[in-house]
Amino acid sequence: MPPTPTPFRYVTPAEPEEATGRTAQVYDQIAGDFGMRRMAVFMTLSPVPGLLAATWATLRESLLAARAPRTGKEVVALAVSMANRCPFCVAAHTTLPHAGGEHRLAETIAAGGTPGPGRNRTGPRERRSDARTPPS
Repeated sequence: MPPTPTPFRYVTPAEPEEATGRTAQVYDQIAGDFGMRRMAVFMTLSPVPGLLAATWATLRESLLAARAPRTGKEVVALAVSMANRCPFCVAAHTTLPHAGGEHRLAETIAAGGTPGPGRNRTGPRERRSDARTPPS
């Protein structure tokens, strides 16, 4: 029987259902934080669990732990991905606003539109607690 075609050329990643140890822990966090069980970019790192964990920790901190709203960070990540011409990253950062409930924004971006301040949001405007009021 011929092998099943795979998008992976040089590595054999651990499948989420078969992962153990640190790899399984990272996969579980990715699923919990992003709602996606299979993220190819992380699966390619799974043969080296320490590298996978370090890469995930860096990305996770930048997207989830910082003070700025996640949706804004995703839009910036999308712009960087578009500038880098990375089709996988563009697809991921176009999809992730949907996970945050920003469906109108995600559709605008997916259609190649430019999001405007507040006009593409589907929920209440997010307000940072440290936002400054302009002087009067």
